[in-house]
Amino acid sequence: MQYNFIIYLDNKAKGALFQTLKYYKQGVFNSNVLLIYRRRLRIVWHYWRILSKTTIPFLSFFKYKTLPSMKKKIVLYPFNALSNCRIATERDATHVFVTHGESHKATSIKPIIRIYDYVIVAGDAGIDRFLKHRIFDNCDIAKHKLIRMGDTFIGEAPYNLEKSSSTLLYAPTWEGGLKKECYTSISEDLNSFKLIAQYCKQNHYTHIIIQPHPNTGYRDPRYLYYLYKGIDYLQKNNTQVILRNWTHSLVHKILFRKIQIIDAEPNYPIACAFCDISAIEVQLLNKDIPTFVFFTNAKNAMPDIPLLKQYYTNVGIYNGMSHFKIDPELQKKIKDYYISYEDGLSNIHISNRLEWLKNYIEHNQIK
Repeated sequence: MQYNFIIYLDNKAKGALFQTLKYYKQGVFNSNVLLIYRRRLRIVWHYWRILSKTTIPFLSFFKYKTLPSMKKKIVLYPFNALSNCRIATERDATHVFVTHGESHKATSIKPIIRIYDYVIVAGDAGIDRFLKHRIFDNCDIAKHKLIRMGDTFIGEAPYNLEKSSSTLLYAPTWEGGLKKECYTSISEDLNSFKLIAQYCKQNHYTHIIIQPHPNTGYRDPRYLYYLYKGIDYLQKNNTQVILRNWTHSLVHKILFRKIQIIDAEPNYPIACAFCDISAIEVQLLNKDIPTFVFFTNAKNAMPDIPLLKQYYTNVGIYNGMSHFKIDPELQKKIKDYYISYEDGLSNIHISNRLEWLKNYIEHNQIK
C-alpha cells in the first residue's frame, strides 16, 4: 500500500466514525491516511454511506486474511477494541494508540493499552494517570513509549469565549458502554438541568446550547427521554434552548422535532460551560472557556494529585453542590497540565504532526 499511516476502527457505534472523521476535518489526518474498519452487520451500510461521500480512502473487511500487508506501516487506534489485539500481532508494523480525547474516564486507563508500541497522551496529566494506576512505569517513560502531543488528538470544541455572551453550553456525555462507566449527568430526576436553570437565572443567561454525546441513548434509550424532559424543563424556565448537530436517527428527529437544532459548526460565542467527566472538558479548557464539571455518581480514574484537588474543589459539582468559582490563574495551570508537548512539537502546525510522529518513532524505535 502507498499509505504510511493506517487507522484501524472496530466500533459498532456510528458516533465512533464521526469522532474519527473530525480528525480529517481538523487536518490531523489527510487523504493519504487510510481508514480500515471491520465490517459488522450493524455498520456495513452506514459506514460505507458516510465514507463514500468523502475523499477519505477507506477499506472494509470481514476476514483478517483479506487485509493487505501492513509491513513498515504505522497503525493508529482511536478506540480500544478486542480485535485490536489481533491487528497488533502484525509485528512488522508499528502500533500506536491515539485515543480520541483526554479525560479521566476509566476507559483511559484500561490495561489493554499496554499492547501498543506507543501511546499518545495530551500532556503530563495523561502520563501521571498511567503511572498512578500502574499501567506504565518509569522504564516505559524512559523508552519514550508515551508521547505528549498536546492538542493534536483531543478534538476541537466549536466554541469561543465571549465574556459578554448571554449563552452557555451544556455538554453531557453518554451512559457509557458499561454500567460502571456511566459518567453522564443526565438523569431521571433532572438534577443537572435544574442546577443549570438556577445558575442561568442568577447570572442572567438567556440561552443554552446543549451538545449531547453522539452515543447518548445507545446503551440505554431512556436517556433520550431524560434529555428531552430536561430540555423541556429549561424551556419552561424561560431559557431558550438550542440542540447542536444531533439528528442521527428517526427517533431523534421525532422526539426533538419542536426544538431548534443547529447543524453548522462555526465557533459559537459562549460565556461558560457545564460538562461531565469527558473529553470535551479539555477541549473547552484549550479554548480558555470557564467550565464546571459534574461529578455526580462518577467513579472516575482521576489520580490523587494536589493540583487537581484544588481545581475541582472550585469547579466540580458533587451531588448538586458547587462553589461555582473560576480562578483564571489556576485554570491556566490546569490547561498546561492537561495539554503539553514533546520538545518543539507545539510550534509545528497540526497538519504536519503525523509526519513529526513518524520521525519521532523512527528516532526512538522500541522494537
